[in-house]
Amino acid sequence: MRILLVNVLADTASTGRICRDLYLAYTQAGHQCCIAYGRKGCSPDLTSYKIGNVVDMYAHGAETILFDNHGMASRSVTRRFLEFVRAYDPDVIHLHNIHGYYLNFPMLFDYLKTEFRGRVIWTLHDMWTITGHSAHLPVEERYVDRNPRAWQHRADYPFTMANSYSRNVRAKKEKFSGVRDMTLIAPSDWLAGVIRQSYLGQYSVVTVHNGIDTAEFHRYETPPQDMKTVLAVASIWARGKGLPDVVKLADRLPPGYRVRVVGKLMPGRRLPANIDYVPRTESVAKLAQEYSSAWCLVNPTRHETLSTVNIEAQACGTPVITYDTDGAPETIVDGVTGRVVTSNTVDEMAEDVMTMVKDESVIQECVKRGAYFSRARMGHEYLSVLEDRH
Repeated sequence: MRILLVNVLADTASTGRICRDLYLAYTQAGHQCCIAYGRKGCSPDLTSYKIGNVVDMYAHGAETILFDNHGMASRSVTRRFLEFVRAYDPDVIHLHNIHGYYLNFPMLFDYLKTEFRGRVIWTLHDMWTITGHSAHLPVEERYVDRNPRAWQHRADYPFTMANSYSRNVRAKKEKFSGVRDMTLIAPSDWLAGVIRQSYLGQYSVVTVHNGIDTAEFHRYETPPQDMKTVLAVASIWARGKGLPDVVKLADRLPPGYRVRVVGKLMPGRRLPANIDYVPRTESVAKLAQEYSSAWCLVNPTRHETLSTVNIEAQACGTPVITYDTDGAPETIVDGVTGRVVTSNTVDEMAEDVMTMVKDESVIQECVKRGAYFSRARMGHEYLSVLEDRH
């Protein structure tokens, strides 16, 4: 089959790496693939199509800020992209994130419903498809056409100074409904449940847990340390990732422990002197060494579809202490490869850190759990979905 993957990123960051790994799984199974993407670059080893350009991205951002038009700009580049799709003539279009300042979803879905005769697979990495604005919403604000709290979320991704929540919900329901042959995939049972309760429950919803490259994320032998390193990792420490709780945790731990934060800080953010800071790194080897040398990983996130950092840490032999947030508990074996902080409080997390054990048996259980989340397993499960009716 000829498969077109569509994502905001081709082969970088979390969803980009997933897209790349699926490209490789599909081509190894004998299918022909192309990745259509909107931002950054793509390895020359992958067949790809770049949607849009920097100028269009900023124009899309301006419409989002001024009119809350996220996903409804980029008209000319989407028109050119659809011309490419017609010429490529795929049997399967596999969508990932269609938000991200690069694509016009009404135009895309008009094409999918009126012209495209193949199969659509759509991996949903967040809630953006079922809300009028945000990528994540608390439970009391989901499934509503009018959200009186929408204005409170204007600083959330994608940032806006307007409030077109109700209009956006109506547009998404109209455009995303009625696709002839579409299967939805969620990376966690938690998100699959959220999607099934929405209007998108009209489609088949399947869970396929994300996978990582366990050949890259593996245990490194590290020298003994005088201090027990309590690691906290995020690609970007945006609001909701729990950095304020990490700072509080550092104050609650006794001598012998040292908190270490890895990842990009938001502008203007500074960390206190009792926390080690490592800027975001694109080196997987360096990140894997950080995981391997840590006593444990703490993850006080407030919203998390699955939590890649939890998976990566375990693959490197390090136990995880995670808040009981969304899909994050699905990543660990509670009481074996880490602990779920059911109260979602710093006090309970600190207690779990101080009673955590990282001996050889725990390390091996963590590596075993990490192995489940391999990209090979993920690719096999996606192929099962892809070939289910072919």
